[in-house]
Amino acid sequence: MCLPTVTKGTPLPLTPDWKATFSLDYTLQRQFLDASPFIRFDYWYTGESVNSLAGFESITFGNRSNKLDPYDIADFSTGLESDKWSLTFSVENIWDERADQFINNRWGSPRISINQPRTFGLTFKYSF
Repeated sequence: MCLPTVTKGTPLPLTPDWKATFSLDYTLQRQFLDASPFIRFDYWYTGESVNSLAGFESITFGNRSNKLDPYDIADFSTGLESDKWSLTFSVENIWDERADQFINNRWGSPRISINQPRTFGLTFKYSF
């Protein structure tokens, strides 16, 4: 059996051309309920990538390599934090971005894995 070769310069699968992150975190100096109010914003950018090595999957399984479009996701959280307890409200994936993270062409029909949709959370922690 002859294995296919990959030519120099072929993009690596699931490796975006660019990735970037940006975060803002601010804690207010004032106290509320004996706790410090805070806010946090996180942003992620993931550039274009491919789901498999170009040429390899098409030779082995008869499918072409698929391009995965770039996407950006942001999270936001706010809450109160003290020495003994914390309360946080969060929104993950603020814009409800539906990003294709992997396209599996094998086994008959394509299956697409996407990121987590917009999610709201409320977390309470207490230290004993």
